[in-house]
Amino acid sequence: MIFELVIRHLIVRIIGLYSRFLLFKIFRKKNISLIDLSGKKGENSEYSQDFYNAVVGSIVFFIISISVSYTHLTLPTSDLV
Repeated sequence: MIFELVIRHLIVRIIGLYSRFLLFKIFRKKNISLIDLSGKKGENSEYSQDFYNAVVGSIVFFIISISVSYTHLTLPTSDLV
């Protein structure tokens, strides 16, 4: 249960939030802040923003996992020492 909470917090709040923030900055979205992307307290938008953060965070986490695995598999074993 604690592992699930840590992973959910890691993916949703950290990876998803900052990935969305960087994507908006790359595409030059004006007047965007981390508070806007995390949702305002007491509104239903907090849940929808968490959903978007979770989707983006899961995709980025998957890409990072695949790239680390691919890099590990393609390295020669003599270079690992």
